[in-house]
Amino acid sequence: MWDRLLDTLYSLVAVAFLGGVGALVSTKKLDPAFLFLYLGASLLTFLLYWRDKVKANRDEWRITEQTLHGFSLLGGWPGALMAQRLLHHKSRKRSFQLVFIATVILNLALVSWYTLAGVDFLNSDRLTHLMRNLRSPAASTAPQTSAKHPPKAVYSWINKEGKRVYSNVGFPTNEPYRDGRIEWH
Repeated sequence: MWDRLLDTLYSLVAVAFLGGVGALVSTKKLDPAFLFLYLGASLLTFLLYWRDKVKANRDEWRITEQTLHGFSLLGGWPGALMAQRLLHHKSRKRSFQLVFIATVILNLALVSWYTLAGVDFLNSDRLTHLMRNLRSPAASTAPQTSAKHPPKAVYSWINKEGKRVYSNVGFPTNEPYRDGRIEWH
């Protein structure tokens, strides 16, 4: 009975975290890529645990613990947590669990740092601009004729004087902006 309660609790923690990421995305506090990253990495990590469990039962060559930890660190820890509890795989090995917990804490610390500090993590503004150009090359090369928007503006924000400022490379570090919000164009 105690194991079933823990299985349910840990699965709820994983689902609640993914729901929290979804909420941060919907309030534009977190880039939507994070939701897709966590969902994809969690699914892949769950499948890796399942495959490792099958290989363990067949006494075959196994997936390395470093691989499982690497996927947990990259955002697959909710899937790993659910796999550990639902498949009862790698859930009792103390040394594995200590490293797993460290990967979860490190992943959460990095995402929290990015979310709360508004850090330009991995130059996402340039990556986003590049992705938009690849997705719609005709629209990105066509000059914008609106007097309201300068050509190729990617970001806009309200500065401390209450004026709208446009940029195609991101926010300058010395320019404060209101409510930490980015408006995508």
